[in-house]
Amino acid sequence: MIEHCANRAGCQHFGLLVGQQSSLDSFGMVGLMAKYSPNVGEALFRLVRFMHLHVRGATITRSQCEST
Repeated sequence: MIEHCANRAGCQHFGLLVGQQSSLDSFGMVGLMAKYSPNVGEALFRLVRFMHLHVRGATITRSQCEST
């Protein structure tokens, strides 16, 4: 949905703008696992791995862009 909205709005950073309006607390226990992770990479891994437990049917992905 975020990708669709970003395409419709012509704004590649649409998801970042939406994310500014919430906090990890809104993700319950999954957010707490991310919040208290030892590093950003582990926090993202936990969000991707466990988000389906917070929002039934939710699917999120993580990808890494290669630097140029």
